Amino acid sequence: MTVKIMKCRPVGKVTAPPSKSLAHRALICGALSGGSTIMNLAWSKDIEATLDCLESLGAKVEKSGDSVKIGMFNPFQAPKSNVVFCNESGSTLRFLIPICLLSGECVTLSGSERLFERPLSVYEDICREQGILFKRTKKHITICGKLSSGVYKIPGNISSQFISGLLFALPLVEGDSKIEVVGKFESSSYVDLTVSALSSFGIKIEREGNCFNIKGSQKYNGTSYTVEGDCSNAAFLEAFNLLGGEVKVEGINESTLQGDRVYKSYFEALEQGVKTFDLSDCPDLAPIMFALAAAKDGATFTGTARLKIKESDRASAMATELSKFGIEVCVGENECVINPGELRTPTETLSGHNDHRVVMALSVLCTVVGGYIDGAEAVSKSFPDFFEIISTLNVGVKQIVLDKNKSILIVGLGLLGGSYAMALKKKGYRVTAITRKKSTIEYAVNNGIIDEGSTEIDKRLIDEAGMIVFALYPHVFIEWIQKYGHLIQDGTVVTDVTGVKGCVVDEVQGLLKDGVEFVAAHPMAGREVSGVEHSDDKIFKNANYIVVPTDKNTNEGVALCKALGEELGFARISVLSPKKHDEMIAFLSQLTHCIAVALMCSNDDADLVRFTGDSFRDLTRIANINDEMWSELFLSNREALLAAMDNYRETFDRLYDTIKDEKRDEMREMMRISTERRRLFNKN
Repeated sequence: MTVKIMKCRPVGKVTAPPSKSLAHRALICGALSGGSTIMNLAWSKDIEATLDCLESLGAKVEKSGDSVKIGMFNPFQAPKSNVVFCNESGSTLRFLIPICLLSGECVTLSGSERLFERPLSVYEDICREQGILFKRTKKHITICGKLSSGVYKIPGNISSQFISGLLFALPLVEGDSKIEVVGKFESSSYVDLTVSALSSFGIKIEREGNCFNIKGSQKYNGTSYTVEGDCSNAAFLEAFNLLGGEVKVEGINESTLQGDRVYKSYFEALEQGVKTFDLSDCPDLAPIMFALAAAKDGATFTGTARLKIKESDRASAMATELSKFGIEVCVGENECVINPGELRTPTETLSGHNDHRVVMALSVLCTVVGGYIDGAEAVSKSFPDFFEIISTLNVGVKQIVLDKNKSILIVGLGLLGGSYAMALKKKGYRVTAITRKKSTIEYAVNNGIIDEGSTEIDKRLIDEAGMIVFALYPHVFIEWIQKYGHLIQDGTVVTDVTGVKGCVVDEVQGLLKDGVEFVAAHPMAGREVSGVEHSDDKIFKNANYIVVPTDKNTNEGVALCKALGEELGFARISVLSPKKHDEMIAFLSQLTHCIAVALMCSNDDADLVRFTGDSFRDLTRIANINDEMWSELFLSNREALLAAMDNYRETFDRLYDTIKDEKRDEMREMMRISTERRRLFNKN
């Protein structure tokens, strides 16, 4: 999702959203009690993840509005499900691992790949020391064994969530325990939150300095618990006041234990000209503090090392995005310097880096100069109604989406055009088509692939379209625009599916009138068949979609083209220049087709089919090729393809020489490199 934030002066009154940190803790405590009611919850993705996991493990859950009745989870019994999904929530994963180790049963905790890039070494070490299975992959861990009481020494500079996770579980085991925090205790305030929440549910923890004494065999008591307002997210709302706004944020407990309560004193200090801040105990404030420093003549931030292991590498992510505002940022190992500079309106779309706090920080800054933010849906992780809330504060927010009040016209209804139409129809869009064959239109209408179509250049269908997708060969596309491009209405966005861009983009953009925008795109999906009768929207699942803009494109036009890719169901959407696109396609697609064709043409023995195995079939699948289309694509991208073929030929000759000269070690090294590089594609 892309949003446009208009330059404005935020004004108004708003209530801080419920604390995500306290909600996690209250739900876990409530689940372990005989029955509790947790009130004032915001159903963010992270909170939904914790609730779903607790229910999967055996807790009784009854949601009602912003409250939930929860309890009756006996962690010593076999879980209801041995597989729980943590989505992207680090709190959920780290809080629940020790609890899952109480039953002795095998439990698999799964989630996003980014989640499992975050450190889990503390638990891995504990499991190894206690003889507990801890098996980790890119998207899940499996644990099997029983947690014991004892003395636990935990590094204080990794994440307080490991300490909190143990504090939830150890009061239940037989025997007393102690947690000793070793080294500098960062984010200790989050552990104070855990101790406070445990106390509300009858669990007693004694703290002596950086040691926590835990009596065993305790019981969680049922209670009613109201989640207080969230300081972390309130900071993004109060930040408007440092940028000329007038926003009153209510609902923050003045005596809160939340570590991010320091945002008020940090904001005040920044206003007074203080230039150095320590973020080691409040890393979640980093994005908004960086954004404010960018608008307030810079600042230096220490204690930033752990920003690398958040939802994104937050220091690097903010440095990248602030550079688009004209602000230079220097990122060190444990320090980040925001240099003074004058904010300018970003000429390119900002990226949210799949990080809710980065998106919100950029949104705040955009109220000063305006801008577009891609990946804005990340706010759903912690603050799902963020954009609705700030829109009540006089902030102009426009979500860039395809207009369902206008049709989408497909020109050229073959495999790809038909698959586009099928996917869009399922999403509720009115889809029309212009193509040459009457039988194609009849098939598409009769099978619900399109709503209406024509074999003629129907001006009404063109006029009604908010977007036109050209699924034609490159030369046919250009000829169509030359003859009929003048019929396209101002405000229409034009895109395509052609496999090469250098020979298409500049010419088409030059032919279209100023009011019509062409944003090139390339769906990396297809089959070795053609025709509308083979249409299948499932070909887009797990596939890549490449948007190929030029400097003539607007941020909004590019965003609409990305929105089309999202609606079609592509797994990954990327942006490349036409030149880079054609270089990548020459290697990734065209060269592979050349190899398959050459291989099939190198031997005419018809009996080979009797002896072939999977390796030959897999390698030559794409040798079943549309000669008319692919010969045009090869010649249209001749320079880039020949360069890729030259490089391949050199590499093939090198492999040939290792075999001819019996250079076994060199041959094996090439094979090792091949295996290592191929593994990168297994991630996708």
